[in-house]
Amino acid sequence: MSMMIQSGRFGATDYPVAGIAAIYSLRKAASSYTGPVVKGKRVSDGAFMDFYPTDGGWIDTAAVSTWAAGSKVQVETWYDQSGNGRDATNSFGAPPDLAVTGTMETLGGHPAIRFGNSSTKTRLRLPFNLFTSSYTVVMGGTRTNAGTNAEWGTLLSALRNNDRNISLAFADNLSTFRPGLQQNGSSDIKAGTSTANGTPRIFSFKRNGAFVPNTTYTVVPYVDKVESTWLSLSFNGNALLDTYTSMGGAAASQGDRMTGLWTEFVFHFTDLSDTDREAIQNNMGAALGY
Repeated sequence: MSMMIQSGRFGATDYPVAGIAAIYSLRKAASSYTGPVVKGKRVSDGAFMDFYPTDGGWIDTAAVSTWAAGSKVQVETWYDQSGNGRDATNSFGAPPDLAVTGTMETLGGHPAIRFGNSSTKTRLRLPFNLFTSSYTVVMGGTRTNAGTNAEWGTLLSALRNNDRNISLAFADNLSTFRPGLQQNGSSDIKAGTSTANGTPRIFSFKRNGAFVPNTTYTVVPYVDKVESTWLSLSFNGNALLDTYTSMGGAAASQGDRMTGLWTEFVFHFTDLSDTDREAIQNNMGAALGY
Protein backbone atom coordinates (compact mmCIF):
# COMPACT_ATOMS: atom_id res chain seq x y z
CA MET A 1 0.00 0.00 0.00
CA SER A 2 1.51 3.32 -1.04
CA MET A 3 1.46 5.97 1.65
CA MET A 4 2.39 9.55 2.26
CA ILE A 5 4.53 10.46 5.23
CA GLN A 6 4.07 13.86 6.79
CA SER A 7 7.07 15.84 7.95
CA GLY A 8 6.36 17.44 11.30
CA ARG A 9 8.55 20.40 10.43
CA PHE A 10 8.28 20.90 6.70
CA GLY A 11 4.79 19.74 5.70
CA ALA A 12 3.65 16.67 3.78
CA THR A 13 6.04 15.06 1.31
CA ASP A 14 5.43 12.13 -1.04
CA TYR A 15 6.74 8.86 0.34
CA PRO A 16 6.96 6.39 -2.54
CA VAL A 17 7.90 3.19 -0.69
CA ALA A 18 5.01 0.70 -0.72
CA GLY A 19 4.36 -2.01 1.84
CA ILE A 20 5.25 -0.31 5.13
CA ALA A 21 4.65 -2.84 7.92
CA ALA A 22 4.51 -0.52 10.96
CA ILE A 23 5.19 3.10 11.91
CA TYR A 24 5.70 4.26 15.49
CA SER A 25 6.25 7.97 15.99
CA LEU A 26 5.54 10.91 18.29
CA ARG A 27 4.55 12.97 15.25
CA LYS A 28 1.78 12.44 12.72
CA ALA A 29 3.91 10.35 10.39
CA ALA A 30 1.21 9.18 7.97
CA SER A 31 -1.04 11.76 6.34
CA SER A 32 -4.01 9.34 6.32
CA TYR A 33 -3.72 8.59 10.04
CA THR A 34 -6.20 10.42 12.28
CA GLY A 35 -5.81 8.58 15.59
CA PRO A 36 -3.72 9.18 18.71
CA VAL A 37 0.03 8.66 18.59
CA VAL A 38 0.37 7.18 22.06
CA LYS A 39 -1.64 6.09 25.11
CA GLY A 40 -0.17 7.12 28.45
CA LYS A 41 -0.59 5.65 31.93
CA ARG A 42 -0.37 8.06 34.86
CA VAL A 43 1.58 6.29 37.57
CA SER A 44 0.08 8.28 40.45
CA ASP A 45 -3.42 6.81 40.00
CA GLY A 46 -3.26 4.29 37.13
CA ALA A 47 -5.43 6.40 34.79
CA PHE A 48 -5.06 6.16 30.99
CA MET A 49 -5.20 8.84 28.30
CA ASP A 50 -4.74 8.95 24.52
CA PHE A 51 -2.63 11.82 23.18
CA TYR A 52 -3.00 13.26 19.69
CA PRO A 53 -0.75 15.43 17.52
CA THR A 54 -1.30 19.17 17.39
CA ASP A 55 -1.79 21.10 14.14
CA GLY A 56 2.02 21.31 14.00
CA GLY A 57 2.18 17.55 13.63
CA TRP A 58 3.81 16.58 16.95
CA ILE A 59 2.29 15.06 20.07
CA ASP A 60 0.61 17.67 22.27
CA THR A 61 3.29 18.01 24.96
CA ALA A 62 1.27 20.62 26.85
CA ALA A 63 -1.64 18.20 27.12
CA VAL A 64 0.72 15.50 28.43
CA SER A 65 2.14 17.84 31.09
CA THR A 66 -1.29 19.10 32.18
CA TRP A 67 -2.73 15.61 32.50
CA ALA A 68 0.40 14.27 34.23
CA ALA A 69 0.04 16.86 37.03
CA GLY A 70 3.59 16.20 38.15
CA SER A 71 3.30 12.41 37.96
CA LYS A 72 5.38 10.06 35.86
CA VAL A 73 3.54 8.96 32.71
CA GLN A 74 4.44 5.62 31.10
CA VAL A 75 3.72 4.40 27.57
CA GLU A 76 0.83 1.96 27.56
CA THR A 77 0.42 1.82 23.77
CA TRP A 78 2.51 3.27 20.95
CA TYR A 79 0.05 3.25 18.07
CA ASP A 80 0.95 1.92 14.63
CA GLN A 81 0.23 4.62 12.03
CA SER A 82 0.67 2.37 8.99
CA GLY A 83 -2.95 1.22 8.99
CA ASN A 84 -1.94 -2.37 9.76
CA GLY A 85 -2.96 -2.31 13.42
CA ARG A 86 0.41 -3.46 14.75
CA ASP A 87 0.38 -1.38 17.94
CA ALA A 88 3.32 -1.63 20.35
CA THR A 89 1.95 -2.45 23.82
CA ASN A 90 2.92 -2.66 27.45
CA SER A 91 2.89 -6.44 27.77
CA PHE A 92 5.98 -6.92 29.96
CA GLY A 93 4.96 -4.83 32.99
CA ALA A 94 7.81 -2.33 32.80
CA PRO A 95 7.02 0.17 30.01
CA PRO A 96 9.17 3.14 28.94
CA ASP A 97 8.50 6.70 30.12
CA LEU A 98 6.49 9.24 28.17
CA ALA A 99 7.03 11.89 30.85
CA VAL A 100 9.12 12.02 34.02
CA THR A 101 7.74 14.27 36.80
CA GLY A 102 5.15 15.53 34.33
CA THR A 103 7.45 16.73 31.55
CA MET A 104 8.31 15.01 28.27
CA GLU A 105 11.96 14.69 27.34
CA THR A 106 13.21 16.00 24.01
CA LEU A 107 15.82 14.98 21.48
CA GLY A 108 16.91 17.31 18.70
CA GLY A 109 14.18 19.74 19.76
CA HIS A 110 11.34 17.20 19.50
CA PRO A 111 9.61 14.88 22.00
CA ALA A 112 11.13 11.47 22.69
CA ILE A 113 10.30 8.35 24.69
CA ARG A 114 12.79 7.32 27.37
CA PHE A 115 13.70 3.64 27.45
CA GLY A 116 15.50 2.27 30.50
CA ASN A 117 17.41 3.79 33.38
CA SER A 118 20.34 2.88 35.58
CA SER A 119 18.55 -0.11 37.07
CA THR A 120 15.48 -1.01 35.00
CA LYS A 121 14.85 -2.63 31.61
CA THR A 122 11.75 -1.02 30.08
CA ARG A 123 10.13 -2.56 27.01
CA LEU A 124 7.20 -2.58 24.63
CA ARG A 125 5.94 -5.62 22.75
CA LEU A 126 5.70 -5.51 18.95
CA PRO A 127 3.08 -7.98 17.61
CA PHE A 128 5.48 -9.53 15.08
CA ASN A 129 8.79 -11.35 15.18
CA LEU A 130 11.18 -9.23 13.15
CA PHE A 131 13.61 -12.09 12.70
CA THR A 132 11.27 -14.51 10.90
CA SER A 133 11.61 -12.68 7.57
CA SER A 134 13.69 -10.20 5.64
CA TYR A 135 13.39 -6.67 6.96
CA THR A 136 14.46 -3.05 6.88
CA VAL A 137 14.04 -0.99 10.03
CA VAL A 138 14.80 2.74 10.24
CA MET A 139 14.83 4.52 13.60
CA GLY A 140 15.56 7.95 15.01
CA GLY A 141 17.05 8.37 18.47
CA THR A 142 20.11 7.85 20.65
CA ARG A 143 21.59 5.90 23.52
CA THR A 144 22.00 8.27 26.47
CA ASN A 145 23.95 6.37 29.08
CA ALA A 146 25.43 2.91 29.18
CA GLY A 147 24.81 2.85 32.94
CA THR A 148 25.45 -0.51 34.52
CA ASN A 149 25.14 -2.21 31.13
CA ALA A 150 28.85 -1.37 30.74
CA GLU A 151 28.63 -1.68 27.00
CA TRP A 152 25.49 -3.03 25.30
CA GLY A 153 22.11 -1.41 24.75
CA THR A 154 19.61 -3.90 23.26
CA LEU A 155 16.87 -2.21 21.23
CA LEU A 156 15.07 -4.92 19.20
CA SER A 157 15.20 -8.51 20.35
CA ALA A 158 13.46 -11.88 20.01
CA LEU A 159 13.60 -14.87 22.32
CA ARG A 160 15.13 -18.21 21.40
CA ASN A 161 15.25 -21.52 23.23
CA ASN A 162 17.19 -21.76 26.50
CA ASP A 163 16.59 -18.10 27.41
CA ARG A 164 18.76 -16.70 24.62
CA ASN A 165 18.25 -13.71 22.31
CA ILE A 166 18.89 -12.55 18.84
CA SER A 167 19.21 -8.77 19.17
CA LEU A 168 19.81 -5.60 17.20
CA ALA A 169 21.71 -3.48 19.68
CA PHE A 170 24.10 -0.60 20.18
CA ALA A 171 27.46 -1.00 21.87
CA ASP A 172 30.91 0.48 22.29
CA ASN A 173 31.80 1.68 25.78
CA LEU A 174 30.36 3.80 28.58
CA SER A 175 30.41 7.05 26.58
CA THR A 176 29.94 6.06 22.91
CA PHE A 177 27.85 3.62 20.87
CA ARG A 178 27.57 2.05 17.41
CA PRO A 179 25.34 -0.57 15.76
CA GLY A 180 25.72 -4.15 16.85
CA LEU A 181 24.35 -7.69 16.59
CA GLN A 182 24.14 -9.79 19.74
CA GLN A 183 23.63 -13.42 20.65
CA ASN A 184 22.77 -13.30 24.32
CA GLY A 185 24.94 -15.46 26.51
CA SER A 186 27.30 -16.34 23.69
CA SER A 187 28.82 -13.70 21.43
CA ASP A 188 28.35 -10.30 19.83
CA ILE A 189 29.75 -8.01 17.17
CA LYS A 190 29.71 -4.26 16.52
CA ALA A 191 30.72 -2.07 13.60
CA GLY A 192 30.82 1.46 12.28
CA THR A 193 31.90 4.83 13.57
CA SER A 194 31.38 5.58 17.26
CA THR A 195 28.77 8.18 18.24
CA ALA A 196 28.80 10.01 21.57
CA ASN A 197 25.99 9.06 23.94
CA GLY A 198 23.14 11.54 23.65
CA THR A 199 23.82 12.41 20.00
CA PRO A 200 20.70 11.84 17.84
CA ARG A 201 21.11 9.81 14.65
CA ILE A 202 19.04 8.04 12.01
CA PHE A 203 19.98 4.35 12.16
CA SER A 204 18.96 1.51 9.84
CA PHE A 205 19.33 -2.25 9.81
CA LYS A 206 18.70 -4.43 6.73
CA ARG A 207 18.50 -8.21 6.51
CA ASN A 208 17.76 -10.53 3.58
CA GLY A 209 16.17 -13.76 4.81
CA ALA A 210 14.73 -15.22 8.01
CA PHE A 211 16.78 -16.38 10.99
CA VAL A 212 17.96 -19.99 10.67
CA PRO A 213 19.69 -21.78 13.60
CA ASN A 214 23.24 -23.04 13.10
CA THR A 215 23.98 -20.54 10.35
CA THR A 216 25.70 -17.19 10.06
CA TYR A 217 23.24 -14.30 10.40
CA THR A 218 24.22 -11.14 8.53
CA VAL A 219 22.78 -7.64 9.02
CA VAL A 220 23.72 -4.45 7.16
CA PRO A 221 23.73 -1.41 9.49
CA TYR A 222 23.64 2.26 8.46
CA VAL A 223 24.41 5.38 10.49
CA ASP A 224 22.48 8.20 8.84
CA LYS A 225 22.81 7.06 5.20
CA VAL A 226 26.33 5.67 5.47
CA GLU A 227 26.67 1.90 5.28
CA SER A 228 28.75 0.43 8.10
CA THR A 229 30.70 -2.80 8.13
CA TRP A 230 28.35 -5.75 7.77
CA LEU A 231 27.52 -7.55 11.01
CA SER A 232 27.90 -11.33 10.67
CA LEU A 233 27.52 -13.67 13.61
CA SER A 234 27.27 -17.45 13.83
CA PHE A 235 24.23 -18.49 15.87
CA ASN A 236 23.91 -21.80 17.66
CA GLY A 237 20.98 -24.20 17.38
CA ASN A 238 18.48 -22.30 19.52
CA ALA A 239 15.33 -21.76 17.45
CA LEU A 240 13.05 -18.71 17.67
CA LEU A 241 10.24 -19.17 20.17
CA ASP A 242 7.69 -16.38 20.04
CA THR A 243 5.65 -14.33 17.60
CA TYR A 244 6.70 -10.96 19.03
CA THR A 245 9.68 -8.61 19.20
CA SER A 246 10.86 -6.86 22.35
CA MET A 247 11.50 -3.11 21.87
CA GLY A 248 13.78 -1.47 24.44
CA GLY A 249 15.50 -4.45 26.01
CA ALA A 250 16.56 -8.04 25.58
CA ALA A 251 13.81 -10.64 25.37
CA ALA A 252 15.76 -13.10 27.54
CA SER A 253 15.70 -12.60 31.29
CA GLN A 254 19.43 -12.06 31.67
CA GLY A 255 19.80 -9.79 28.63
CA ASP A 256 20.80 -6.16 28.26
CA ARG A 257 18.58 -3.10 28.18
CA MET A 258 18.49 0.08 26.13
CA THR A 259 18.99 3.33 28.02
CA GLY A 260 18.11 5.98 25.49
CA LEU A 261 15.67 8.37 23.84
CA TRP A 262 13.76 7.28 20.71
CA THR A 263 11.23 9.21 18.62
CA GLU A 264 10.37 7.16 15.55
CA PHE A 265 10.57 3.64 14.05
CA VAL A 266 9.59 2.47 10.55
CA PHE A 267 9.49 -1.27 9.75
CA HIS A 268 9.35 -2.95 6.35
CA PHE A 269 9.30 -6.74 5.95
CA THR A 270 11.64 -6.78 2.96
CA ASP A 271 15.29 -5.99 2.30
CA LEU A 272 14.63 -2.63 0.66
CA SER A 273 16.72 -1.21 -2.14
CA ASP A 274 19.13 1.59 -1.27
CA THR A 275 16.82 4.05 -3.04
CA ASP A 276 13.79 3.10 -0.94
CA ARG A 277 15.77 2.88 2.30
CA GLU A 278 17.21 6.33 1.72
CA ALA A 279 13.72 7.69 0.96
CA ILE A 280 12.65 6.64 4.46
CA GLN A 281 15.84 7.97 6.03
CA ASN A 282 15.61 11.30 4.22
CA ASN A 283 12.02 11.84 5.30
CA MET A 284 12.71 10.88 8.91
CA GLY A 285 15.83 13.02 9.06
CA ALA A 286 14.00 16.06 7.69
CA ALA A 287 11.14 15.61 10.16
CA LEU A 288 13.26 14.96 13.23
CA GLY A 289 15.88 17.56 12.38
CA TYR A 290 18.93 15.30 12.52
